[in-house]
Amino acid sequence: MILNSATTLRLSDLKPHQTAIVVKLHETLPEELHHRLKELGLIQGAKVELIRRAPWFKSPVSIRVLEGEYALRIEHAEQVEVQVLVQTQDPESFSS
Repeated sequence: MILNSATTLRLSDLKPHQTAIVVKLHETLPEELHHRLKELGLIQGAKVELIRRAPWFKSPVSIRVLEGEYALRIEHAEQVEVQVLVQTQDPESFSS
């Protein structure tokens, strides 16, 4: 997988089963929420996957980060900036 060199997105903008790298947490977050998201593993450079969205009002969203699976309120996921990872085919899998 490689990073998509396009612009960054909010974690809340990912599609189910889409993987990204955390770029930053927004500075406007209250200190205790900023600390809590970091405790979950949402730190710069961490790989995160949006697993699913709740069928009602799109909140909460389920994410996988490090070895854990967590539910986040949509308004908290909106405060995490990510860069999407793009699935690439292994060059060794091409036939000659």
